[in-house]
Amino acid sequence: MYRQQAKENLMYRQQAREKLMQLFYQMDMNSDFSALQKELFFENSEEWEKEQHYIENCIEIFLSYKDEIDTKIKEASPKWNISRFSKVDLAILRLAICELVYTDIPIQVAINEAVQLGKEFSNEEENKIINGILATVAKSGKVSELRHLEN
Repeated sequence: MYRQQAKENLMYRQQAREKLMQLFYQMDMNSDFSALQKELFFENSEEWEKEQHYIENCIEIFLSYKDEIDTKIKEASPKWNISRFSKVDLAILRLAICELVYTDIPIQVAINEAVQLGKEFSNEEENKIINGILATVAKSGKVSELRHLEN
């Protein structure tokens, strides 16, 4: 029973990540994204019911720290202009950095989940870049410092 519940929880979290990635993508494409649009996006969504706290937390982090998150992407990929990333890859990176830096989700879990999203929504070459950027951010030392400050 416990194992089944744990599997279901993991499934809902993975689905919530996918929806958040899609939401971050929409927010990037539609600069006047509103709370009403967020509600419509998650309307009748099982992920919302099961992972509402996680979803709201990630959205709040993204809206509050978007510039800092983008700076981390730029610092970890100095040879790339952020505008060169596809909007999908950028959404995956932003979500993963929200988790890496501003939550207590284990670093390796955040990276692995981002790589899984990349496998599904990006191409192999860009997925390697996503993995490399996230590994660089994780190794920067700033992740543990910021996590300590947040707690």
